[in-house]
Amino acid sequence: MAFLRRWLFWGALIFCLISAVSVGVRAYSLNREYGQKEQLWGNKKEEMSKVVSLSEYLKSDAFLEKEIRDKLGYTKSGEVLLILPPDEILLELTDLNWELEGAIQKTTPNWKKWYETFH
Repeated sequence: MAFLRRWLFWGALIFCLISAVSVGVRAYSLNREYGQKEQLWGNKKEEMSKVVSLSEYLKSDAFLEKEIRDKLGYTKSGEVLLILPPDEILLELTDLNWELEGAIQKTTPNWKKWYETFH
């Protein structure tokens, strides 16, 4: 009889330990999943606020005025519209000896200009 009680005690103890570990693992995974969902919700909320602010800007008079000025070339009374040619043509017209490197423009160094003048 003592032998059977001992086995029942150890069996119940092992069962409780396995159940506790299982509950702990499940709680950990649910907590992690909750954190991921909360972060995703925050990202979506931030994205939605950006969309709402962009929508409000697109409905505003400032956006309409900017588009009319940029796309249609309209001006307010008293303003003068200045349309410049593309950079390549502008550089040829000004004859400043610019070197184009992608989107960055650099002037030729003075020593090189002097060398080219007197060489």
